Amino acid sequence: MFNPEIFFQVLVNGLLMGAVYGIAAVGLSLIWGVLGVVNLAHGSFIILAAYIAYVFFSAAGAPPILTSPVAVAIGFAVGYLLYKGVGRRVVSLDPSTSLLFFFGLSLLLSNSILNIWGPDVRGIPWLIQSLELGGTRIPLARLIALVSTIISFLLLYTLLQRTYYGKAIRAVVANRVGAASVGIDVDNVFAISMGIALGITFFSGTMISLVNPFTPSSGDGYLMYSFASVVLGGVGNIIGTLLAGIFMGLVESLVGVYFTQSISPAVAFIILVIVIMVRYRGGR
Repeated sequence: MFNPEIFFQVLVNGLLMGAVYGIAAVGLSLIWGVLGVVNLAHGSFIILAAYIAYVFFSAAGAPPILTSPVAVAIGFAVGYLLYKGVGRRVVSLDPSTSLLFFFGLSLLLSNSILNIWGPDVRGIPWLIQSLELGGTRIPLARLIALVSTIISFLLLYTLLQRTYYGKAIRAVVANRVGAASVGIDVDNVFAISMGIALGITFFSGTMISLVNPFTPSSGDGYLMYSFASVVLGGVGNIIGTLLAGIFMGLVESLVGVYFTQSISPAVAFIILVIVIMVRYRGGR
């Protein structure tokens, strides 16, 4: 029998988690759309940021919402230096070789995290209370993650639409040769793009640490959700990617409650396969 209270609770849970999935996918979408490479280390970077938030909380009691600006700065620095160090070579390689590079980087990060923090499940027990509205319970931590995600996305969108570097990034995506001919430093734009992408990726990691427990291998699941969101929302389309992540969160929540919880973790993979099959058939 249909229960409206349960249905609205499911929708709220899906929206709250979907927003986190969406913002986690935006960083992957930016790197893929601007540099033309698929960052298979994306999930490992997310979990690295989650552990950074965990360290700050354990050492100083700082909640992830306060750690997130630090994580963004670290992520930007990592992305910028990664491109300046090896990224420009990776971009010039063929796609299969660049995939191998990022796959190796993912293994390096995940195993380093495992060796430093161990295999135990970690979590940040901050704001475990819930707010009740009309019979619907809203976890405060997830509500804060949602608000923070919206604010960060609006800041990112403004950066890409209103600033010089944002316009330069869009110009490079539209026509790399044309952008270079009018004086835009394409190499520096790539470095800044990777810095911004990893900055938002590290932010999403702090939000994930706020709403979910995690282990060194948790990045694989978030990579799949991010990849599916980018494919569904469009490569380089940050608005579409965010909405696709929200959609997947809603579908996962509905499947887990109205069908079976055992297949809800596979939602991202199922959606990814369906989207690829539909688009491939359309292309024929």
